Amino acid sequence: AERAWRLLQLCEGATKMSDEKDENPSVSLALFGLADLDLWQDSMLGQENVVADNLHLCLIFLLEHIHNPSSRMTLLFGSSDDSVQLEVLILLSFSSVSVAKRQTSRTSRLLALLGESEDVPRPRLLSWCHEIIQNLSSDMQSDKVELVSRIRGGVSLLSTIVGFLFDKVVREAGTSDKVSANEVLENEVLWYVVNKEDENKRDQVKIVKIHRDDFPRLYFTIQPLAENEDGSAQRERQTVADRLRRSPAPAPNQKDTKNLRERQQIEDLIFTKLVRPVTAAEQAQNNEIALHAAGECLNIIISQCGLQGKAGLGSTRYEVFQTVSSLDKALIETLSGEKEEESLETTLTCLTSSMGLGILTEISHDNFDVLRYSPDDLINALLHYYDDSSMISHSKMDCAVFKWLACAVHACNDNIVQNCMSLLIKLAIQVVKTNNDNYDLLLHNSLMVMEILYAVDDKLRHIDLVGNEDFTADQTILFSALIRSFALEWKNEAGGDDLLENRHDNNEQSLVRPLWYRPFCNLVQTSLARDSKMVASASKSNSDLLIKTLFVPNKKWAALKLVVALAKAGEPIHDSDSDALNQETQSHLEVWQEHLHDEEAVELEADVYATFNWLPKELMGMLERWAEDEAAGVNEENSVGRMLCWLCFLEFLDGAAIADSTNRSAFSSYIKNCGSVQKILSLALSFAGIENERAASQSIIDVNELMKDENSLEVSNVATVVLFRTVEVLPTLSKNWWTNDCPRVLSTAVSKFVQNKVAPETLKRELERIKNATEFGEMSVSGSCVSREVTATYMQDECQLSFAIQIPPIFPLRNVEVDGKKTFGIPEKRWKRWALQIQLMLNSQDGTLLDALMLWKENVDKEFEGVEPCPVCYSVLAVKTHELPNLECKTCCNRFHSNCLYKWFQSSGKNQCVLCQQPWSGTRIN
Repeated sequence: AERAWRLLQLCEGATKMSDEKDENPSVSLALFGLADLDLWQDSMLGQENVVADNLHLCLIFLLEHIHNPSSRMTLLFGSSDDSVQLEVLILLSFSSVSVAKRQTSRTSRLLALLGESEDVPRPRLLSWCHEIIQNLSSDMQSDKVELVSRIRGGVSLLSTIVGFLFDKVVREAGTSDKVSANEVLENEVLWYVVNKEDENKRDQVKIVKIHRDDFPRLYFTIQPLAENEDGSAQRERQTVADRLRRSPAPAPNQKDTKNLRERQQIEDLIFTKLVRPVTAAEQAQNNEIALHAAGECLNIIISQCGLQGKAGLGSTRYEVFQTVSSLDKALIETLSGEKEEESLETTLTCLTSSMGLGILTEISHDNFDVLRYSPDDLINALLHYYDDSSMISHSKMDCAVFKWLACAVHACNDNIVQNCMSLLIKLAIQVVKTNNDNYDLLLHNSLMVMEILYAVDDKLRHIDLVGNEDFTADQTILFSALIRSFALEWKNEAGGDDLLENRHDNNEQSLVRPLWYRPFCNLVQTSLARDSKMVASASKSNSDLLIKTLFVPNKKWAALKLVVALAKAGEPIHDSDSDALNQETQSHLEVWQEHLHDEEAVELEADVYATFNWLPKELMGMLERWAEDEAAGVNEENSVGRMLCWLCFLEFLDGAAIADSTNRSAFSSYIKNCGSVQKILSLALSFAGIENERAASQSIIDVNELMKDENSLEVSNVATVVLFRTVEVLPTLSKNWWTNDCPRVLSTAVSKFVQNKVAPETLKRELERIKNATEFGEMSVSGSCVSREVTATYMQDECQLSFAIQIPPIFPLRNVEVDGKKTFGIPEKRWKRWALQIQLMLNSQDGTLLDALMLWKENVDKEFEGVEPCPVCYSVLAVKTHELPNLECKTCCNRFHSNCLYKWFQSSGKNQCVLCQQPWSGTRIN
């Protein structure tokens, strides 16, 4: 392409090719040897279409060098004496459809380079249509395998050209012309309603960016295509789908009288040349490709040409309806056993395509209404057939029925929608789980399922799930299968054509988006919005795979959303009673226990198993290896993966702590032994850039913000969130790192970051949790973000217990202070002991304000019930385990927490009672 462009420069001069005011170039494709009919004819033969791919990329890049659409058009047109034939062959070569794609966009891209649809001469478009139909008519009568690609390309090209010729027919006032937010594509050209009160005033705009940060409520950045009076481009603006339209002006319930004659001619030609000869022939069932193509052609007639002519006997509308009815009748007879099942899948695929859900033509939801055709009888026959067949899997049949149900569910009677959706989900499972060595076919099936599930999301939202556990279970199985394919089978890289298809001028990230990327991301977001519990359940069985996927560039964003959904579900992943630790964790546990007292070793083992219940095994293995890995963080992509894994760990910790507050101390104990806190904080600090105060003040600090947009996972954003969340969730361990391991040159920047970002937001969140807490009973708690003071007042046996917790501006890098001087009726020694409990929880145990207040309340309740506190920690309930003192000295009868007592033995070097100083001889109290 570069060499061809330089050749053009030599022939015409570089300035003439880029200046719209200059005359068009006189050169043609013949200059580069691209006007050879045989070259383009041969490029369409074979299954791989490698030659067509190369020619396509070369010609597109060449045309992009030429800035003037009219110059591009002159280069393509008039290149030979057989101009129309050559042009159609080029377009056909561009329309070669990969099995993994719903609809080719190559031709649309080429035509877009030639200008708007009205820039291409209408007579030429009509000539192309006639030439394409003539070629297809000949090809569809043949059963040669090498013509399959050309037939598919021809049908797809015919659909594209008809779309250029005719505006879409508006069936109902103000509805069909509207744009669904889910269908909008970046770089697509639409029409913007300038004034909501006046539908007639519309400006043509280009979709610059799709914003998903408020999903599923999408909004868009648009660029008006019309220039200002001074020739400058208009400013970009933002809008929503309600203000976007497909056509330049509304035409409610009106026929396109301007082009009515042309419409009728084209639809009549398509039917007589391409549909009738195939569907009427007795041997049609033997020509599977031709019958599939005939179905796609019917969709062109119904949805794009519009069937706006006469509706009487012998009309094209009548013939189309009769054809569709005969397909419907044949299928019902076959399902009831009156006919052989040999052509069932082929016939059903043809009918599905004709009703608007094909592979090669534009998707349409209006075809049922246009023909006044009801799918109810066929749906009921299929429901009965699968009920009798006990869901015997036949991959092609399952796929065909799945597509038909997805197409027909929008038009069927409400009383069969639920049964229809239930079968649709069951079939989707079969389609996704079909083992196939052909990657293209495997991806095609997955894409089809994802796009259809996305399209029927509104139906899924209205399914009554009460008493319908089987439907929920089937959805979980299906989503789990898709997640597994996402993690294991779908390729991370995009092919050459995908690079071109996803390319945007101002978005380099889109250069590497594979074909499955957008459908899967959309499905994840809609599913989370509809049923996050189902998504979490589906992610649970794939948790280890998803953790690994956090390191894959194109997969990490979706994987993060799935893992976070699992963590927030607040349910254990494993059962320590039936699931064993992986060997790596078991080995580390044995090392950690080597120098511990028996009771401490048992307690540590309990902490590890409590953590194991909530974490994926793969994540635990990573956390344990980080401390031993001296090369951590050398590679930026690997660093992002590690930090995302850490954020997932923190989310699991929060979810487990909500279920049981004692899990927080178990997680803290486990991660402290792993030694990974120091590694991850040092890694995050090297990328966060918090020494730049301005950048730090504008940074993202929340995981939810990080997941709003797939482009937010930049290393600096991820690193900043890691710093914020670690200090918020593990304050004590973070303080230890800041004191002992943080580089001195950055310690001031860290303290400023904590003071300006972490401390204010953390206190705000804590006060919100306290406000929403329901466990306080008669205790009242109030707090202020301004004074940074939290006050708790509790009346117990006519005694007013009151504590003020003063939180320093850089907490947790500085300790909280607790003042109980306003407590009346309680000895000073006693309330000072309670104050110490709160300080211990907040300053040394990674506890939250809510945890500390609840522990204090429970301790007070127990003491007023007559339970004596442990003489070592001065608390009735152990800070970590919330257990009562359970070891009693046989000599003095005082009771101790087992953990407190053994720590006393270890620190004092004596095996004596803390109080009576006699050799320890105690009993365990249950």
